[in-house]
Amino acid sequence: MKQSYFFLWSLFILFIVLISVISSNQSQFITNQQSYFWPTPSYHQITSYFGYRHSPTSGASTYHQGVDIAAKEGSGVSVMADGEVIYAAFHPNGGNMIIVQHDDKMKSYYEHLAEEMYVQKGDRVQKGEVIGKVGPKILSNGKQNGVTTGAHLHFGIYQNGTYRNPLSFF
Repeated sequence: MKQSYFFLWSLFILFIVLISVISSNQSQFITNQQSYFWPTPSYHQITSYFGYRHSPTSGASTYHQGVDIAAKEGSGVSVMADGEVIYAAFHPNGGNMIIVQHDDKMKSYYEHLAEEMYVQKGDRVQKGEVIGKVGPKILSNGKQNGVTTGAHLHFGIYQNGTYRNPLSFF
């Protein structure tokens, strides 16, 4: 009889511990999701998702390392979290691009921006700060703004040595 009580008591304690662990993991997950700022607050429609895809234009990757957010040219682009700008210039594939280092394991990418960027390499930025604007397909110098079909924000996250699906952070 004592063994059956001991067994039931052990199961009860194990159940309580499991519930406690699951609850703390869920609240941590919710906390993490709420700790980042969406880069285009007025726009949420995704036109190209992370991962394998049919290339929308010549030169575009079939493995998309971010998400494309449909946004009007000139709309503000905000940084997702505090960090340091490590790149703010033109790049042949991403066009006008800003890369922000958030910690030693995570960077965020903002591509196809307007020519006027509000930050430069070395600047410290804070979550939600507007760092640039969505740019046009063709820049004023006649160059294409990266490999793109038109105005939108390409938003990417690089963490622990690999590109991650940005939507998993929100």
